[in-house]
Amino acid sequence: MSDPERDPGIDPRADLVDRRPTTAEGDRPGSPRTPRTPRSPRSPRSPRDRGGRGGRRERDDGGGAARSLPAGLADVGLASLTSFVVGIDAARNLDAVSLGLWGLIFSAYLLAAVVPTEFLLVPLEAALVSRPGDEQLRAVPRTMVIAAMVGVPASMLAMALAASFSRDVPASTAGRVAAIGVVLGVTSPLQDHLRRLLHQAGWSAGAAAVSCVQVVVVIAAVIGLHAADVDSIYVPPLALALSNVVSLLFGVLAARGRAGAGTHPPVRLRRATRVGGWLLGAGVADRA
Repeated sequence: MSDPERDPGIDPRADLVDRRPTTAEGDRPGSPRTPRTPRSPRSPRSPRDRGGRGGRRERDDGGGAARSLPAGLADVGLASLTSFVVGIDAARNLDAVSLGLWGLIFSAYLLAAVVPTEFLLVPLEAALVSRPGDEQLRAVPRTMVIAAMVGVPASMLAMALAASFSRDVPASTAGRVAAIGVVLGVTSPLQDHLRRLLHQAGWSAGAAAVSCVQVVVVIAAVIGLHAADVDSIYVPPLALALSNVVSLLFGVLAARGRAGAGTHPPVRLRRATRVGGWLLGAGVADRA
């Protein structure tokens, strides 16, 4: 028998350590093994269950935002292309006097659009952001009617002031262009509001489709109005107004079809105007 102190292959402490794995009471030798209860498979939750109370959707980890990014970029690019097409037509076909009148009307309609946008639409959009997307889209008709009640007088006042400064243009011509400008001042903020709500409701492709319709209509209108020998001074405002109206109608119908039937969220007008008063003051000061 070998001496553990002389034989390096034998550890004298080996007998002092219990190397057997620790087992549960039911797994020890000689004891009956306790059968484990099989875990039942988790049933898949329905979209309404995943959404929690009221069927709201879970917050995603950024994948939804990444998927909507191309549509959002397309929406911004197409909306800018509309103004670009109108600007090219005005620069190519208007003389200095007519171009000056169109510049006044264009600036006036942008200033008029600030009133419904900052005073009502932006606060209402902020109030709707916590609602499900379909409820936000169902609120579109009501928010548009409320905003139009403010936008129409603001646009009329802005166009009257702009037309009064155009001394070198006949009053009849300035009045017609200003009348078209009223349509621009009313429809433009409503269309922008609709596109923002479509993005906010998670349907950026719908907003991009609205801008696409607007570009197609403005290009067709510019070509058609020149082909019909319409006076060049009326072409830019008419083409832009037609594109706003057609794309707005398309967007409203698309939003209605997307939202479907259901409850309509409350529109708290007093709270919106309280916040909108401050936003309107800042917006007018920024553009004045």
